Amino acid sequence: MPRSLNLPQAILAIALHAAGRPLLTQELAVLAGKPQEAIASLLEPLLGAGFVAHTEAPDAWVCPGLPDAVRDEFVRLLVRNAPPGSLTHALARLGAPDMALDDCTAIAEAIGDDLGKQRPGSIICMECALRFLIAWGERHLYTAGGSESCLYGRLALTFQSMCILANRHIPLAFRLSSIAYELAGYGGNERFRPLIGILKSYMRLLCLELPEEPWNISEIETEFLRLKDACEQEMKNHIACFAGLLYAISGNYPDSLRSHVHQGEPGDWLNRIALFHAMSISQSAMYLGRYTLAIGTVESARHSAELAGEKTFSLLWLTHFCFLLLRKGDWDEALNHLDFLFSCTHPVENPKIFSSTVRGLALYHYLNGRLDAAYRILRRETENAIAVGSPHSPFVDPYILDMLYGFTRAGYPEIPRYAFRDTLEALLRSPNRQLRGAALRVKALCLRDGRADLWDAEETDPVSLLRQSVGCLASSQDVRELALSRHELANTLERLGRHDEARPFRMLVSESIGRASHADMDPLEISILATRDRDSDVFSPGVPNIGTLFLKEELMDRCHDAFNDVPIRQTLEDNLQRIVNVAQLELKAERAALFRPSAGGNSVECAASVNLTRTEMQSPAMRDRIAWIADCLSNGKGDRDRQAICLSLNVGGRQPWLLYLDTRFGPGFLTQLKKSELGELARLFAAEVRTALRLDDMLQQEIHWQNAKFNAVTLQKNTGEAPIIGEGLKPFVSQVRQVGMTDAAVLLYGETGAGKDVIARQIHLFSQRKGPFVAVHPASTPEQLFESEFFGHEKGSFTGATSQKIGYFEMANGGTLFIDEVGEMPLSMQVKLLRVLQNQRFMRVGGTAEIISRFRLVAATNRDLRDEVAKGRFREDLFYRLSVVPLRVPPLRERREDIIGLAEAFAESYCQRYGRPSLRLTDAERACLLNYSWPGNVRELKNIIERAVILNAPLLELVSPSRSAASGSGAGAFIIPDFPTIPELEERYLRYVLERTGGKVCGPDGAESLLHLKRSTIYLKLKKYGIIPSDFI
Repeated sequence: MPRSLNLPQAILAIALHAAGRPLLTQELAVLAGKPQEAIASLLEPLLGAGFVAHTEAPDAWVCPGLPDAVRDEFVRLLVRNAPPGSLTHALARLGAPDMALDDCTAIAEAIGDDLGKQRPGSIICMECALRFLIAWGERHLYTAGGSESCLYGRLALTFQSMCILANRHIPLAFRLSSIAYELAGYGGNERFRPLIGILKSYMRLLCLELPEEPWNISEIETEFLRLKDACEQEMKNHIACFAGLLYAISGNYPDSLRSHVHQGEPGDWLNRIALFHAMSISQSAMYLGRYTLAIGTVESARHSAELAGEKTFSLLWLTHFCFLLLRKGDWDEALNHLDFLFSCTHPVENPKIFSSTVRGLALYHYLNGRLDAAYRILRRETENAIAVGSPHSPFVDPYILDMLYGFTRAGYPEIPRYAFRDTLEALLRSPNRQLRGAALRVKALCLRDGRADLWDAEETDPVSLLRQSVGCLASSQDVRELALSRHELANTLERLGRHDEARPFRMLVSESIGRASHADMDPLEISILATRDRDSDVFSPGVPNIGTLFLKEELMDRCHDAFNDVPIRQTLEDNLQRIVNVAQLELKAERAALFRPSAGGNSVECAASVNLTRTEMQSPAMRDRIAWIADCLSNGKGDRDRQAICLSLNVGGRQPWLLYLDTRFGPGFLTQLKKSELGELARLFAAEVRTALRLDDMLQQEIHWQNAKFNAVTLQKNTGEAPIIGEGLKPFVSQVRQVGMTDAAVLLYGETGAGKDVIARQIHLFSQRKGPFVAVHPASTPEQLFESEFFGHEKGSFTGATSQKIGYFEMANGGTLFIDEVGEMPLSMQVKLLRVLQNQRFMRVGGTAEIISRFRLVAATNRDLRDEVAKGRFREDLFYRLSVVPLRVPPLRERREDIIGLAEAFAESYCQRYGRPSLRLTDAERACLLNYSWPGNVRELKNIIERAVILNAPLLELVSPSRSAASGSGAGAFIIPDFPTIPELEERYLRYVLERTGGKVCGPDGAESLLHLKRSTIYLKLKKYGIIPSDFI
């Protein structure tokens, strides 16, 4: 191995090893953060050692194979020098031979984060991760377990969404999708399977270049129906995202826009799906002329991405904003943004953004009548992109098709990737009715205007094609495309002398553009008039019907209808979001938010918002607005300025709330309404808020009743057992009370049987938390069932998951989670536990929505966890997460003043339980109890008293100096004093063994080791005799 290799050289070597294909010099330069000229010298030592090789055409490098020792040394170098969570660290893990599927979760997070922030190397790391997942899936296709199938499915969805966003590695993502789809089928995961199928179809429609076969969305519709059948309510909240995308892809923009009101909060990989959905909402609003919604959606998402440092997302939204401005007629502002985009994007690192920017620049010149400039820009930059290997990103705006037709009519040579006939034929096969309708119109114009030589098709009737075009576009309701097709159909009919047939279409065109149309009108003029701001047309101050009549008869009715169309939700948050969605849509605002006084009353908090994120609210740009909102809220009065309005809402018995709406890029009709009209609006929305609050009060009362019922079972004081907290623990209990009043994590440590579980319950009681106390024993949970028991699972998530199951983490929401004997948890389970404890967020097995559980954590152990950390058996980061407040529970021998009191309390309890006469302790028995060392602590005392009551045996025989030193003879005498049957003897012996192991079944000091039996056999026997291991803890 070459000596003194540096970090960039190790990065390049591992990248070439993990990629499994030649990497261009340009790609390696991006990955190493070095100029292209430096790559050859960096790789020279590796080339001399035979670890890499150079190919001349193209200028690329390959890795024929790294010896294991060399590879391991490179990986160690990267791990030592790269912080966890970085791309370099992710690359090191991808190059390691022992990488597990679990490791890919953190790698996916690192790649997703860096992809959003546009950091160099994320695209190559994504490719390496895809190759790892494909190889893993092929190896484990028939052997993966249920939890592995769920994890693989989630990772597949994550990388599918990243590939769609970046428009890179689509063939690899297709292979991964196919494997994940099959693996989910073999694993019985009926939840992830339709999701994977849907995203695979979206990739085909959104990212592939022009297909040769007709596009068919029936497979998406089939998987969508499976998804609706398989999912519980948790996923139904997200189905709107997939439905909205399906509507947008098919060109059904009205239904796509309606899905905006019904959408739920996304999580995990769904954030990227929600991003695509939001873009489709904005795009649908743009085509329908609803510019306030379109602009509000784009600008909110763009500003939030900028504030979060998500450069890729910010630029992606900016390209979308440019096309919106071009369509709206704000061409100069669009050019400023397009120039900026062109200066900061690269065809290799940002192919989707770069392609859209180039098309936007060409379209700007086309709209301004400079056809030659539009052609030259599109041709030059497309050829440059092809030269550097940039993938093509298909266009979705029919404006581009009109521009290409303009090039063809002017006689310009075809542009690579934009061949007019190929493009038109592909769009005629498109499932998108808007694009198909536009293509039918352009084909009809070619036939009508003497360009029939472009077609071999039998269809030669332009009127028939134009009627088909109008039919397609009528359902999409794209005002521009529909106006153009009707205009051309009217023109064609008039040329043929069919004036009566043409007249209705001419009238519809005039209605669309707001003036009389005629045959000589230029199509570009039709486009500009048809794409004016329809919101400002309807609500302009100069329109006669603005005022009380319009407000009462139209606006109020529309708001009422919208509330009736959107059903009431289950949670207060969802219902408040429903109210704000309706306000923003029906009142034509770009942004809307509902504010209420904070709990302390000194500030305001946002209860729900549309196109106004929390990141934006906390930004300096919103500081003055928030202060204005706070003033209105404190005064209980509404207010307005040139761009925004605040409606004060009387929510009954509470401080007033505030509905905020603004329109920054439009005329903002709300600011022109009279005070009485605003009052009616305020009363309408206040009534909806009051209804939401009343429903929430009823729900909280029900939850409180259910928790009280649960606590009556789990924390009842009259359990038939005596308490174990005596006088000797009073100073300790005082400390416990102080700790209990906080939310800090507590680690209880001490000997087995000292009463750590009872102290945990006391901490819960002192905390006054309303949720339940949930005690879990991970050591007695089989490792393969850990995720299902702790996280819960969804119906259909694996074979045998016939119903949804709530896990321990979710059960403990609002209460206390007690993890007993945490030191005996396997390392693989510790990793999963740590992830939940870090942010108290998790997903059920097979689930797609992130669940938040606000539990208080208490853990217990009888081991020295510091020693376990030193020996590598316990994670150091988990130890520090658990031991915010460590408390040592003293053993019974250190508080001898409690022994007699506890013994008498136990005796009274068991005498009542078993119907025995009262057990009175003699002086000799008291002395014996006080002199005994109690290695088993309170548990041992409790068990001995129970035996004495059951067997009516003298305590002196059960507690003696010889007993503590005896091995098996004493135990045997107790187990068989009455010549039991073999089954009775087996049951007693199992109980005896569990007493000795403290209820532990698994592990080297558990029952399976002592009895030399399989774990499954022991569990079957315990089930047979009704023995519960946790009773012996």
